[in-house]
Amino acid sequence: MMDEIFLYGSRRADIDTLAGEIGDALGVIPEAHDSSFFGAYYSFDGVAFEARIEQNMDAPEETEENKRYQYPSRKDLVLMMEITITGGDPEQIKKSIDRIAGMDFLRTY
Repeated sequence: MMDEIFLYGSRRADIDTLAGEIGDALGVIPEAHDSSFFGAYYSFDGVAFEARIEQNMDAPEETEENKRYQYPSRKDLVLMMEITITGGDPEQIKKSIDRIAGMDFLRTY
């Protein structure tokens, strides 16, 4: 089975609360991290997936507007989450995330 990656975005700004809700939905404990490159982010490691939620704007000091964001076409989204499905039922995992208020499914790749 080839890994499947789901991309989500959220307009919600409270990464701590959202990380807790994602962890509850996926049945894992989110791990808080702080990076000089990524800023504050959370990782989630489950038996069938790996995920990370982080800020969409990752270079606020950047003078060129489109270089400030990971996804410049979606500046409306404050937080971004990629989840790599490594096993299990991808649709069940997606359904669990889709139930979280404020999480917008963007694409699969």
